[in-house]
Amino acid sequence: MTMKDVVRSAIKMGFDLYGLNPYLKKGETLVQEPDWKDKKAINEYFEKSNKQRKENCGIYFRNNVWWWGCTSAAIQKTCFDILSEEQARGLNFNDGVKYDNLLAIKIAERLERMLEENRLDKVCKPIQEEFEEGEKYKDYYPYSEENFENFCMFLRESGGFKIC
Repeated sequence: MTMKDVVRSAIKMGFDLYGLNPYLKKGETLVQEPDWKDKKAINEYFEKSNKQRKENCGIYFRNNVWWWGCTSAAIQKTCFDILSEEQARGLNFNDGVKYDNLLAIKIAERLERMLEENRLDKVCKPIQEEFEEGEKYKDYYPYSEENFENFCMFLRESGGFKIC
């Protein structure tokens, strides 16, 4: 397996965050899971589910493993005093660790403050350099203001979340 193959497979892997009690548009309920033996029902489920996720940002958030590296490290750096040891560790694994609504909002507030104070590069550049191991993995751990803004919207609308 070449390094290019490793990178391609890693890009597909990632961190899926699900809202525990997401805020939905008025009158809307979460799409119910289908009979997993019925292909038509499965296709309809994914079509409705994807549409619902786009319209309700607190249902689901995803970063591939490369993007999540800086995101999770920035959370740990800015929120070290409000995360339990399990929650800090849980940011790096798909173990289903839960973060309640109040904590999700506090994380959003701190990350938004980081963005408002133009500290994104100050927080993330050292993280990126730490991950890069010199030039070997340069640019494999990206971050952007837009990704952090989308993540903060998810946090505020999620009603708490878990990482799976």
